Amino acid sequence: MKRQLVIPAVILTVLAYQTGTYIYQDLERKKKAPELYDLATNQFIDESQLPDFHHRALVDVGLNTAPLCPDDTSALCLKQVIQLQRQVVKEYPISIPQPNVPPLISAQEAVSHYEKYVSDHTGEPVLIVFKQLYPSILLNNYGILASNDHTRIRYFTEHMLEARSNDFATLAKSLSLLKSDIPTDQFDQWVDAAIGDAEKREAKEVAHIGEAKRRLAQLAGTGNSSADGQKMKLYAARWLLSKLEQTTISADLIQLRRLRQPARQ
Repeated sequence: MKRQLVIPAVILTVLAYQTGTYIYQDLERKKKAPELYDLATNQFIDESQLPDFHHRALVDVGLNTAPLCPDDTSALCLKQVIQLQRQVVKEYPISIPQPNVPPLISAQEAVSHYEKYVSDHTGEPVLIVFKQLYPSILLNNYGILASNDHTRIRYFTEHMLEARSNDFATLAKSLSLLKSDIPTDQFDQWVDAAIGDAEKREAKEVAHIGEAKRRLAQLAGTGNSSADGQKMKLYAARWLLSKLEQTTISADLIQLRRLRQPARQ
């Protein structure tokens, strides 16, 4: 009698997850009409290009190109920044804790990995990207921000400011905790620098949203809306506008401005 082939449940689960991930990534790619993609606030790699869902936190916050491309918006400079972001994602130097799953390493181990990466890449441009992405993960995902360890909070906050991170929500929280630790003049400089970058980000996002609305109105008013190609463009335009409008930049700016000394409000 032939033996019945039994596939373990764990294998079926893995196959189902991988299949679902592939379908999700494929749908995400199809959402982006080429003529609309340049409006995305994250101009670099997106979720569809990540190795797996564990890396998602590495694209939650768009990169600030200014430290690497001062006064240069050329395609070549942006391409170099993208390559550096890909390098950080590929190397994945510190595992990122996932919701409802115990971290694979402790906060202390994560800090050690962080410090080793910084030491191993001293003077390299990739550190600008690394310091824009990973301090937020250490502060939020590894609980350092909630630990009341001001020495570590200051260490990662300084790296975010140095790299001009666009995670203004985290910066507002960490700076608020450090306010009594930092000399007034230095603290004011940090806050002003964060506000300056946040205001530039807000202006850019407002412009992106306005342009996305104009393109959506233009698409809705032209062509055959029942044609597959037109429907795809309309769907992509609505999806992109929805993504752009999820920004918290205005709320983040309010929190940063509250950190200014009373005489400077």
